[in-house]
Amino acid sequence: MDTVNIWDLSSIKNCSYVDNIDELEKLINEGKFSHFVIRDLYICGDEPKNYLEEMMYYKGCSLRYVDDKRPVLVSSNFILPNIISKEFYKKYSKRINDAIINSLLNTDESFVIIPSSIYSSSLLDKLIKRGIKSFLFEDVILPKKDIEKLKNNFIQASVSINGEKEVISSRYIISFYTLEDIKEKDELLIDSEELDNIDLSNIGNLLEDKTIVVNNNSFSDMNEEEYYKDIKDFINKVDKEGIKLKISFRVIHRSIFNRIFNKEKFNNVELIIDNDLYDYSYQEYLDEEEILDNLVKPIIEADLSPLERFLAVYNIVKNFKPYKENVDNLEESRFIRYILNNDYMVCSGFAKLLMILCDRVGISTNDYDLRVDLSYDNGYTQEEIPVNLERHARVIVTIDDPKYDVHGINISDPTWDNDLSNNYLNHALIPFDKAVTENRMINLDTYSPLLDIHSFEEYIDQINFYLERAIRKNSKNKPNNIDRDKTKNKNDIILNSYNELINEILVAIESDPRISEFKKKLKNCKVENDYTNLLTELGYYLLTRINQPISNETIIRASVNAEAKIKGLSEEEKEKLYSETRKQFYDVELKTFPYQIDLASTHEWKLR
Repeated sequence: MDTVNIWDLSSIKNCSYVDNIDELEKLINEGKFSHFVIRDLYICGDEPKNYLEEMMYYKGCSLRYVDDKRPVLVSSNFILPNIISKEFYKKYSKRINDAIINSLLNTDESFVIIPSSIYSSSLLDKLIKRGIKSFLFEDVILPKKDIEKLKNNFIQASVSINGEKEVISSRYIISFYTLEDIKEKDELLIDSEELDNIDLSNIGNLLEDKTIVVNNNSFSDMNEEEYYKDIKDFINKVDKEGIKLKISFRVIHRSIFNRIFNKEKFNNVELIIDNDLYDYSYQEYLDEEEILDNLVKPIIEADLSPLERFLAVYNIVKNFKPYKENVDNLEESRFIRYILNNDYMVCSGFAKLLMILCDRVGISTNDYDLRVDLSYDNGYTQEEIPVNLERHARVIVTIDDPKYDVHGINISDPTWDNDLSNNYLNHALIPFDKAVTENRMINLDTYSPLLDIHSFEEYIDQINFYLERAIRKNSKNKPNNIDRDKTKNKNDIILNSYNELINEILVAIESDPRISEFKKKLKNCKVENDYTNLLTELGYYLLTRINQPISNETIIRASVNAEAKIKGLSEEEKEKLYSETRKQFYDVELKTFPYQIDLASTHEWKLR
């Protein structure tokens, strides 16, 4: 690579040079000489990116900062430090060093750079006394006593040796909070894995009566169970130290949280539990848990198979109360906090309750959001009333039950079976192909067609369609910056599109037992071949898990068996219940759904 003197280039902006001591004295007196670098050659990577690096990139050469005639390069906009040639520094080193030290001792800045040429322990003491909070030591081998001095004063300090930077001390005591922050703030946001690093013996008194909010972003990088364990371990330490504080955190799966905390009480720590967009006190949460526990207690105590447990929960949810909206306060018909104790409940409330209760009996679920055409409601046909799309909540359910030979992922909709005068089960377990082909179900919010497949070829066709769509979208959203490497940018767009597509599939099958395995494999994908191999494995697995027909008779029989065991019905009572349930399933016209369905049928659903 050629070496070019920057002064020979056609355009150098905001830079000037110094070639004698008088000019240097002028810079010092004007306060423009607080930091310098001794260097003759500029090598890419030594300094932050700037216009010089841009020029070097496009010119394909190394740049000379200084030469014999112009030994000091000065950037008036402070894009660069002052650059001094080795010979010039050697000649005037004492004057230059004195100027830098004087500048540091009089600076108003909280961050300073100390080169090895001026470093001394006494200078460090003076700067700490002045209140400097952040240091960068360039090519300085710090004595151990000075490192301890920095640490004990909670000062941010890094050492740069040959361009390699290492943090040796931090002014941050907890996460990104300094000593001053902790004293001033009433609330601290901290990642759960950082809780164990808090030295309660030294700073516990500073946390008294404060609120620690545990960052739930941790869920993207760690196991939910570990999240609760980290929190509980910290609470126990705080309780032992006798420190009174509040700790607020998010609860996603109540069953996991309940297993870790086991209703344990704490003397000094006040828990604030964020669940379902509501902040509970610990006692409020435990009171609500008791209500939910009582709902499923008979199911847990009965000897039921997985399918029977699910249908027993489904019967509780779909019959919990009549569908009713609260137009004055929409939250009261949607959130668990309210629907357990009022007269309101809509699809979102039915879906949430189904997921929470299924979680308690060991059935995996996740939510499923879509839009519904309501033009069929109240007996109308699509020809009589325009399409009317509204959001609707359903639940994705994973069941593996060898007793009934039921295995796979299905959709459940307790809202559409909500009729307290009839025991409808028509929407308890709907395969994806039936859900997608419903005329009512359009404009789905996820990649649902990827879960509506019956062959690997069909899966590949869907993958190609959605991948091309994702690539087009990501290409349009590409940041408008210097495109140095178009091939690299194009490759990044393709890999990002693969990642988005696979993530969408995994979100849809979140309840599947192999979800953790697939997430780990996705995280390890680096090149396109990794993504295509994962998509192939995922496709063959999906074919064994979705659109696996469950006959109406299986659903009816499993539901009746569950109710008979829970209530202790005789064989005669059981058969009577079976006849009534079967009659309602097949013969009662569903006012909110215009289809006669047989979930095991390979034919499309027929309009009644």
